[in-house]
Amino acid sequence: MPVIVRISTWLSLLFVITLFAMTIYYYPSLPEAFPRHFNASGKPDAYAGKGFAFFLPSIGLFLFGLFTVILRIPQIINLPNSVKPADEEIYRQESQKLTAWLQLECLLGFVYTHWQSIQVAFGKADGLGSWYLIVFLGAVFGTVGFYILKLIKIKKTA
Repeated sequence: MPVIVRISTWLSLLFVITLFAMTIYYYPSLPEAFPRHFNASGKPDAYAGKGFAFFLPSIGLFLFGLFTVILRIPQIINLPNSVKPADEEIYRQESQKLTAWLQLECLLGFVYTHWQSIQVAFGKADGLGSWYLIVFLGAVFGTVGFYILKLIKIKKTA
């Protein structure tokens, strides 16, 4: 198992714990209106009750579990039929690295989103920031693009 996979799993677990810790810590003092949706410019455009504060940590926990299963059982990663049997291991390792990075990026994005949601609920922030969506999607699509190019390069040299 690549080192990044082990590091990603532990950091991602830390991010999930952080999501729940923030929620539990701030929940008693949260106002009833908690932001549940942000528009493309990062401004809240829908609110729910404060119980909604547990939604993002729960989704984070689910994604952590899903990504961890994928990372621990690399045989479930679907490889193209054109991959030669001799190259399957390197494809699986690179796919694991991609999955590990995506796990980290998603959960780090959740931590930031949740923190800002709490700040919005308290009136200390007015949204996620206009840059957030661009940075988050840039990181995710940049990572996917990097690994697609890497796999294409591996296929050409094989």
